[in-house]
Amino acid sequence: MGTLYRAQILLEPGQHKRLGELAKRDGRSISEIMREIVQVYLAEQDQEAQLARELKALEKLEEFRSVIEQQRGSLDDAILEEAREKRDQQLSFLWKDLR
Repeated sequence: MGTLYRAQILLEPGQHKRLGELAKRDGRSISEIMREIVQVYLAEQDQEAQLARELKALEKLEEFRSVIEQQRGSLDDAILEEAREKRDQQLSFLWKDLR
């Protein structure tokens, strides 16, 4: 473990009691448990932020698709499927070269 920084937090009585019980049961300190809780929370926040960025990117792609569809009309499903199959073949070929 690297450098630690002191942080003071205020807990409700029930929270402190429960953390003390967990610490005693696991042979750990309340500080260790709190660091673990903070780490899990921060990881969840990172994941939520990543999902939000991905959702925003998907929304932007949908906007682009809509603009292109308005300008050029919609594509025939058969053409799309053919393009996807060709792309998959090319990716498969590239993956074989990388192995």
